[in-house]
Amino acid sequence: PDDPLLWTGHSTVVDEIVLSSVEESIGAIIASVGGGGLICGILEGVSRHNDVLGKTRIVAAETIGASSFGGAWNNNKDVNFKL
Repeated sequence: PDDPLLWTGHSTVVDEIVLSSVEESIGAIIASVGGGGLICGILEGVSRHNDVLGKTRIVAAETIGASSFGGAWNNNKDVNFKL
């Protein structure tokens, strides 16, 4: 959902990635997308850790059969899909 408070909560995933990483840089973060809340949080977390993650790629992966994000992106509006 469009809830910045949830995005901030989701952004703590990035805090955990940064704290647990033994690498100097992280090449990519791959996240599942549906409604977009998790990916918004990931982007918020990456921007908070820009000094470490400035060149990190964010990859959005969609589940087959639940392509609401891709459908919305391609149609420039919210979409529904059949269950």
